[in-house]
Amino acid sequence: MKTIVFFISSLTYVKNWIDPLRPFFGKNDINIVILHMHSLRFEDKPVPGLSNELIFYDIGKLHIKKVIALFVKLRPEVVIFFHFKSFADYIVLRFTKLLNIKSLYLQHGIYYSKVFKFVNISNLSSLKRYFFHLIQYIQFIFIKPKNIVNEFFLAIKYFLNNDLKGTKYDFTILFSKYSLDYIQDRFCFNQEKIKYSGFPVVQFQNQLTKITNLSKKEKMILFLQEKYIPAHTSITYNQEHEYFQTIINKCVNYNYLITLRLHPRVDHLFYKNLLAKDKVIIENDSNLYDQISAADIVIGNMSTALFGAVINKKPIITIFYPGFKKLTDIFDEITIKAPDYDSLENIFQSPDEWNKKLSLYDDFIDKYIGRNNSFENQANTILDLI
Repeated sequence: MKTIVFFISSLTYVKNWIDPLRPFFGKNDINIVILHMHSLRFEDKPVPGLSNELIFYDIGKLHIKKVIALFVKLRPEVVIFFHFKSFADYIVLRFTKLLNIKSLYLQHGIYYSKVFKFVNISNLSSLKRYFFHLIQYIQFIFIKPKNIVNEFFLAIKYFLNNDLKGTKYDFTILFSKYSLDYIQDRFCFNQEKIKYSGFPVVQFQNQLTKITNLSKKEKMILFLQEKYIPAHTSITYNQEHEYFQTIINKCVNYNYLITLRLHPRVDHLFYKNLLAKDKVIIENDSNLYDQISAADIVIGNMSTALFGAVINKKPIITIFYPGFKKLTDIFDEITIKAPDYDSLENIFQSPDEWNKKLSLYDDFIDKYIGRNNSFENQANTILDLI
């Protein structure tokens, strides 16, 4: 039986990004092994509900020789990476080169200029995390002392000059041609080893042909939360609660039911207690795409979660916290922007504006999201490529 390894820093990626691929690998007699460093995500809570059909190894605090021994034991066909800018990703990618194991970069999110800011030590947790990474990296470069100088210069290019050409991935899967055009000058991907899978929003390909608005009696809004506190805004949790209350009250005034889907990396119990007395349904167990299908309007920030709303032709309202520096403008053309939370009322009163935005969705899909947006297609693309 063959083995595919996914490397992730945090286990919060498993449920939404790896588990949906599992059935398609399983029927091809392929094991999925997840290498992670969740023990170094000091700010993250334990992740419940992980599939017992997946195999997990936490390598965050292992000596580098034990990590290499694990790779030798697993003998994977390929190691798949969702990210490229962290120290952890860089170290594991260098392992694959040392051991002649194939690597595959699988696009995970939106590309914008800040994506290429590699070293980011923003708090005590990330400082401690980088300390462990540095120890592993030093252990790694001394495996072959004669390569120390070369490894040193590769690292400088990678972290300081945003130059990834010295540490190439063997295979690449992107959402669309736009993604390649945006990053190719930094990666220099092998053009013959690139495929496009589209951003996956449903598990099975045939679900894309069955997109329907679910019959319902109530008008519904889905609010997709982003994790901005404390890294990306100066507001407090109580202030965030006040913004939530403004949204909820405006929706209720216009006879909408509002469902809030919390970001997978926030403390869900904390937010459930914080919003316990508010007229909002907090629901994270349901399938995201089913929630989008049931909604009349989707409210969110800058997130790939909004891609599902675009594919499902749902009007989108984008809101940003005060003091938050917007990272990308790709949604500006197709969404209704709420300059502040009170302006929601004006937006609800101008439905004609929706049609103007919806007419732009198809071009947006072709440019940024790609087509064939299922995990089935993504899994088959991986299998075809490797």
